[in-house]
Amino acid sequence: MRSLFIINDFPPILGGQSNYYFNLCNAFPEGELIILAPRCKDFEAFDATHKLPIIRRSYLVNIPGFEKLCKIFLPLIYSLPLIRKEKIGCIHCGHVLSTGIIGLILKKCFKMPYVIYTHSADILEFQKYWPIKKLLQSILNNAAQVSCNSQFTYDKLLDLGVDSKKIKLIYPKTDFLKFDRSIETESIIDRYNLAGKKIILSINRLIERKGNDMMIRSLPAILKEIPNAVYIIGGQGRYEDKLQEMVKEFHVETEVIFVKNLSNDEVIKFYKSCDVFVMPSRTLRQEDTEGFGVVFLEANACGKPVIGGRSGGIPEAVAEGYSGLLVDPLKVDEIAKAVISLLKDKEYALRLGAQGKKRVQEQFDSRFYVKDIKDLMDGI
Repeated sequence: MRSLFIINDFPPILGGQSNYYFNLCNAFPEGELIILAPRCKDFEAFDATHKLPIIRRSYLVNIPGFEKLCKIFLPLIYSLPLIRKEKIGCIHCGHVLSTGIIGLILKKCFKMPYVIYTHSADILEFQKYWPIKKLLQSILNNAAQVSCNSQFTYDKLLDLGVDSKKIKLIYPKTDFLKFDRSIETESIIDRYNLAGKKIILSINRLIERKGNDMMIRSLPAILKEIPNAVYIIGGQGRYEDKLQEMVKEFHVETEVIFVKNLSNDEVIKFYKSCDVFVMPSRTLRQEDTEGFGVVFLEANACGKPVIGGRSGGIPEAVAEGYSGLLVDPLKVDEIAKAVISLLKDKEYALRLGAQGKKRVQEQFDSRFYVKDIKDLMDGI
């Protein structure tokens, strides 16, 4: 059965979901998948270096009030001739309340089966709005298969009434070899004056849930024990201004470094350079929580110990005491204690990093998506 995968987040767009879908699409048997993805900056150069059958169209617009509608109706219009031309038998929808609506429309109009991929926040965010919740349930219940990224998300799907027989748990994975390679880090060390420093790293979108603010709050206590510690925050987002204010409030201007617009190689360089990776994500509201956290796998793949907040699906990404540590993301002293323990005990940190690396290689390498996709398609 030939499939059409309709995706809003796809490389060279940066982000965890973008990489997730890229690796997932690479696992389909050759000739059985067509990808409909948005045009974005540098997409021509990216597509030229990969063999995936990607069809690019313009449907991401920055028009207030129309952005979400364009993500639904433009890909729907683009998909109709592709379905006929490419003899598509199944639709894969990367986003429940945008491309998922396309899947529902095609199912109702043409009896075409579709697969939905869920990530936690996308099924929790709008449940307080009754009409949207009913639409969400209709999209999920009409899907041939529903993929989820963690047991946490699986349980939330059950709460919505989705038949357990159609839910497939597919953990996010990462390209192990992409991270397990030699790469120079001197350019990063020199550019940010990191020589002789103990480096704490976060790579994430700058939104409140991710917990960068709690790390900043914990820095004064960390610096009392580890005076040469620095905290690098890689990413951008709407919460950056608030974080910059907090840096001044806690007088850690010289110990916190913000870096933006990182290339894939620069991300790996920061992973390789750091002593510990930290993302103490928390649940802000019932609908705003971390579904998994592939960045923990990426840091582990580079041999680094990780610290995550005990919330959402993070306990499935971080094997506590084996690949890293879990903390109460609302307790500054607990975050500080975990960071200090790994920066002071180098042997312990190295052991967690090595075990985490082994875990990624044996359980979370993207090559295992091949079996996931086979199981998923067998259920249609």
